[in-house]
Amino acid sequence: MFFDQNDDNSRKYNDVENPDQSGDLCIEEDSMGVSGGELMLPIITLRNTIFFPGDCVPLLVGRAKSVDALQFSYNSSRNKKVFLVAQPDESVEEPDEESMYRVGVVAYILQVIKLPDSSIKTLLKIESRAFPEKVSVEDNSFFVAKLKLLPDPTYSAEDEENIYVLHTMILKSFEAFVVLDDNKISQDTLVSINDLKDPLRVAYAIIMHLSIKQDEKQKILSEDSVISVMETVYMLLQKSIKLLTIEKSIKDRIRSQMETTQKTYYLNEQMKAIMKELGEGEHVDANDLSILEKKVNALKIDQESKEKVLSELSKLKIMSPMSAEASVLRGYLDWILDIPFEKYSKSEVNIEKAEEILNKNHYGLEKVKERIIEYLAVMKRTSKTQGSIICLVGPPGVGKTSLVSSVASALDRPFVRMALGGVRDESEIRGHRRTYIGALPGRIVQNLKKAKKMNPVFLLDEIDKIRSDYRGDPAFALLEVLDPDHNHHFVDNYIEISIDLSSVMFIATANDVSEIPRPLFDRLEIIYLPGYTEYEKLKIARNHLIKSVGEEHGIAKGELSISDFAVKKIINEYTKESGVRGLRREIANLARKALTSIIRGKAEKLHVGTSNLSKYAGVSKFSSDDIVSEDLVGVVAGLAYTAYGGKILYVEVVKTPGKGTLKYTGTLGDVMKESIQMVHSYIGANCMRFGFTTQYFKKHDVHVHVPEGATPKDGPSAGVTVFTAIISLFTDIPVKRSVAMTGEVSLRGQVMEIGGLKEKMLAASRTNIDTVLIPKSNEKDIQEVEKYVLKHSRDIKIITVGTVEDVMEIALVKKVISLDEDVLPDDTKS
Repeated sequence: MFFDQNDDNSRKYNDVENPDQSGDLCIEEDSMGVSGGELMLPIITLRNTIFFPGDCVPLLVGRAKSVDALQFSYNSSRNKKVFLVAQPDESVEEPDEESMYRVGVVAYILQVIKLPDSSIKTLLKIESRAFPEKVSVEDNSFFVAKLKLLPDPTYSAEDEENIYVLHTMILKSFEAFVVLDDNKISQDTLVSINDLKDPLRVAYAIIMHLSIKQDEKQKILSEDSVISVMETVYMLLQKSIKLLTIEKSIKDRIRSQMETTQKTYYLNEQMKAIMKELGEGEHVDANDLSILEKKVNALKIDQESKEKVLSELSKLKIMSPMSAEASVLRGYLDWILDIPFEKYSKSEVNIEKAEEILNKNHYGLEKVKERIIEYLAVMKRTSKTQGSIICLVGPPGVGKTSLVSSVASALDRPFVRMALGGVRDESEIRGHRRTYIGALPGRIVQNLKKAKKMNPVFLLDEIDKIRSDYRGDPAFALLEVLDPDHNHHFVDNYIEISIDLSSVMFIATANDVSEIPRPLFDRLEIIYLPGYTEYEKLKIARNHLIKSVGEEHGIAKGELSISDFAVKKIINEYTKESGVRGLRREIANLARKALTSIIRGKAEKLHVGTSNLSKYAGVSKFSSDDIVSEDLVGVVAGLAYTAYGGKILYVEVVKTPGKGTLKYTGTLGDVMKESIQMVHSYIGANCMRFGFTTQYFKKHDVHVHVPEGATPKDGPSAGVTVFTAIISLFTDIPVKRSVAMTGEVSLRGQVMEIGGLKEKMLAASRTNIDTVLIPKSNEKDIQEVEKYVLKHSRDIKIITVGTVEDVMEIALVKKVISLDEDVLPDDTKS
């Protein structure tokens, strides 16, 4: 036998599955340096290994063709050499010429031992690199190659210093590698490599001990530059050292964790034994787990989910009660048991009762209540809540949240509310995975636990205020929740079993639909809630607010009375809103004043009228007359729609001598800026029609300002207002102070359709505006505006306009006279 089976460095080599390291035998320096030439040799293809010149290596040959090639060469009296070449794909059983690398090595056969299974053990001395110029088949058995011997890699005299430095670096790195590799490489091997003088031999010897890919070894074998070989070997050594360092760090950490766990387990077992001897807590854990198991088996969930929960319970049984994992599992099981699976409110949809509750709790909002009743009627007939998800959209304080609460009361279902304002983390919806410390289910599951039923009325409040960041987008997590086709199998990341949300009645609220992500918006049925008129606010205050505020403050009946005229004054001069929150605050302020006076004994009751309102409520916060006091040039009242309702916005324009440039201020959005630019261009192209020359227009700069500069403004509907202001400025004709307008202007002078007309008309009804100009294409909305907005308000004249000429004719105090270009002097023509 030519190698010791008990040697730590001996390995079993074969052409089917060869290791990456060579033996430690026969490293002879004088075998290097074979010069170029040609040779005909049998080919033995190797799998998963590559040899380098200078090595003496054992090889186990098993494939029939390889055995024939080895025997043919060994029995040859003339030549006992073979050509060893690796195959890139080790799965190929019968490699051909295309299945071999292009560079291999010539090996001299030192010894051959036949084994009982017809395989052969051989000892080979690797002599030189070679390139197969031609490959043929010998007797339909093995391949024979006509070889061109390749010279050893070389280096120039200029590279000697670099070679020396690389040689030193490689040896030091290899020593560090041997230490990190738990001394799997013997010290004899390390000494023999250190004794080698040739840097190339050192590099070849070391590369055989590195666990690297076959194609990287083949690349080194094919390299003709000593510098390149050594640099590649050094780089691979550093990479291997880094990987071994990481591996050692992981092993040390795992070993430390295991020692800690074993110590904890041992101490816990000792504690159990001590408690058992003392007769304390002997059956607590067992009984507790038994109760848990009974509750889990009683859950009305599908079999797959039940098996999942029982699996977690089985893990808990074999854990130490004091371990951190046990507390996590116990918390998980408690959450599972708290979810009200298959528990539903036995509610029946009663349309008359629902209508009565909605009318009792909410004044006005007829169209909204009508749509909700229709929705409930469909539920009654189909016995399902699936379908479109209602989203109530309107300014703050109009009763969106309380309306949803009334729906829950009408259906006799629990009501839960999830505030989405400022939510940025997707885990708020889907929950955190249990791998995180302090993980909890998402707020969907938490609210189901709170409701204790699987069919609550679930309010998604302020759905337009959702935001996203690096933690995900909660809006897209809500897609699964709100989709009727998928929410019956909703999976929370913490719970990890499916939950049926198909019976939950989801209702969303929002202030601004433009802020709702489009995929989420497509799943919602939008119902707009307009602001309240003065008459509606008066009724709400009289029938609801004064009574509820009095009860909250402990005021007895008759101790506080507020006249209708005082309420109207509060509405117009102390609040400026679409809803009634501000009105409620002002009434609460009066209630506190009344209560303080009664407790001090200054009065037995308090009556608030217009004469003493300022004494208790303070000075007026807003002027009841929002319009200017006279007709002005370049000042026009416009109607705007914001997320907080309608609003009167004045547009002010001035001109200064200049070059016809345009400037705008007032925190304007991009759309509004473009609208102003377009109007300016349109007027500049049609100056003669509007009573002034192009030359005059070009000699003046225009500054457009929209007051309340701190408030952002955007949208195209101010186009007609800006147009009227600029025309008034250049014709010096004042604009009627009692006229307000809204509409987008095109480059053809057409007044185009706008949105939010009801809210804008509400804003006009709160002022002394008596005429409103709207686009002709909005004529279809007038009937609804008159029904729901102007029914109990003062008379406001609505006039539809189709072109800017119609606007000028109504809004300006006198008619604009166009100029005839043919009669103008030549120096005034553009």
